[in-house]
Amino acid sequence: MATKMILPILGESIQTAVLAKWNYQPGDPVKRGDEIAEIETDKATMALECPANGVLLEILIPEGSQVRTGDLLAWIGRPGETVQEKASPEPAAQTIHAAPQADPQPEPEPAATRRRISPAARRMAATFGIPLDQLQPRKPGLRIMTEDVKRFLEHQQAQQALQPGFSALEKLSGRLEPLNTIRRLTGERMLASVQQIPQFSVTVEADASRLLAAVDLLNRDTTAENRITLTALLVYLTARALKQNPSVNARFAGDGIFIYDHVNIAIAVSTPRGLVAPVLSAVECLTLREVAAQLNRLVRNARDGKLEPGDLEGGTFTLSNLGPQGVSQFTAIINPPQAAILAVGAARPLVTPVASGGTRHIQSMALTLTADHRVLDGADVARFLGDLRREMETYGER
Repeated sequence: MATKMILPILGESIQTAVLAKWNYQPGDPVKRGDEIAEIETDKATMALECPANGVLLEILIPEGSQVRTGDLLAWIGRPGETVQEKASPEPAAQTIHAAPQADPQPEPEPAATRRRISPAARRMAATFGIPLDQLQPRKPGLRIMTEDVKRFLEHQQAQQALQPGFSALEKLSGRLEPLNTIRRLTGERMLASVQQIPQFSVTVEADASRLLAAVDLLNRDTTAENRITLTALLVYLTARALKQNPSVNARFAGDGIFIYDHVNIAIAVSTPRGLVAPVLSAVECLTLREVAAQLNRLVRNARDGKLEPGDLEGGTFTLSNLGPQGVSQFTAIINPPQAAILAVGAARPLVTPVASGGTRHIQSMALTLTADHRVLDGADVARFLGDLRREMETYGER
């Protein structure tokens, strides 16, 4: 009896993924628990476990295709066993999800759109508004796949370049770089953020001299793996300021404002695949060294593509630090459904006057908070930034 391999539920906010790689090919023997494939979501790359012992009979979703929870990916069974993909499960076939158990219902397919087309290609065509009757498979008789949709889009792009207004000398050559899942879904979320959330930003300058000196002192006898970064110290102090200003650690809830009990700070991390934001939970309960250890682990796993879905859930506030890249000041976009995001710039030497009439040298750092105006007003943001600046400038006094 053949076993269906179904894409399981991957996380509370993950609905789609890309099947990045098959580690086995049809005819290969497989065992339950083998890492049979790799999937890429907007947040991480994860291994997909084989649901049964036997051989990989048939792969239904090719590499690079978009999939969603409940999609049929492959069949596992006895050597030489034959199977046929169907829109709904047959009693004779046993359905097992690839990793944790889920109970997806098959999506009904309107009769008007029934064609030999993969689910991933159908969704891709819908995303770009392409009528299905305009798509053709690579060879007659084959199913239409995502590669056929991409070929159609590339042809459209080439045709647009030849429209009136482009002379032979003005046509520009180049290549289309398809968006990976992380960049595509990040873009969709950020577009929705600016379209649906009334955002405003406020900037203050803080003296980071004490923080920079503290980082050097704390790391004097510390290995690189246990190093306390300036970002870790900023996360630690930001949590203190958020506990003093709970309305900033909140979200808009339609007919009210939901204020979170714990401070779960998401940290924006740049990776080769795009931007991700792993979460440090209950930061207000952690020591500085605990914050640093967790942050180092999350950043390392993010850049290695080893984050788990749970590492990316539950954020209540986001911090983005572009100071290490030399950016002096910037404005970040809110990560829904959070009410605010803090953008931190690089520390810069500055000479500032003092009350006695002289001057002093400081390390000035721009702190820009972007806030949801449905939750916060200018005074709320100013108080939070003032408290955070005070935490930074008096660090080590207590």
